[in-house]
Amino acid sequence: MFKSTIICVMYIGNSFIEIQIAQNSNRYDWQLNFAIVTTEGAIKRLYLSELKQKQMGIKSFIGKRSKPSKGGVANITVADYMTRKLITFRPDQSVMEVMGILVKKKISGGPVVNDAFELVGIISEGDCMKQISESRYYNQPMEDVKVALHMAKNVETLDGNMNVFDAANKFLESKHRRFPIVENGKLVGQISQKDVLKAALQMKGQTWS
Repeated sequence: MFKSTIICVMYIGNSFIEIQIAQNSNRYDWQLNFAIVTTEGAIKRLYLSELKQKQMGIKSFIGKRSKPSKGGVANITVADYMTRKLITFRPDQSVMEVMGILVKKKISGGPVVNDAFELVGIISEGDCMKQISESRYYNQPMEDVKVALHMAKNVETLDGNMNVFDAANKFLESKHRRFPIVENGKLVGQISQKDVLKAALQMKGQTWS
């Protein structure tokens, strides 16, 4: 059973609500510290979206938010440099088709989304290589093998409002080459190590403060 605690609810006019919710259970450890939404219905959608991400194994890093001041390193966010036009895959897509796209587009992997464009996994060259090895070992065809069977389901994501150079620390800690960006449960972009390098290059002549 899931238990939630509403710490504070504040109505300011009729426009938005501030709320803090804690969520824990034997199977999940979930917490939403702060949210600003427009209606009571929007709170429910945000709650269900965050809970669903945990059930799918999606782990989101909020990190340090960029300061509102203009200019300087503190104002550069992940959203400023993330790629928004993504090549995505579906769980019911064949691994053979994915391999063809990876080779044609010269990419090493991509996010897997459902019909609602919710992130459900990541499929990579390594995942495809595992399927090649298994198919050869068991002497089985690959045409009917689906992405859902081989994609990574425990996916770590970053917040688009995180400072882009704080994201660099996440790359160093995790050894990942890219992170998906999820907003309200929907995939909105992806940031790679190369994107962080681009941000650093654009800081030429500026200080880090």
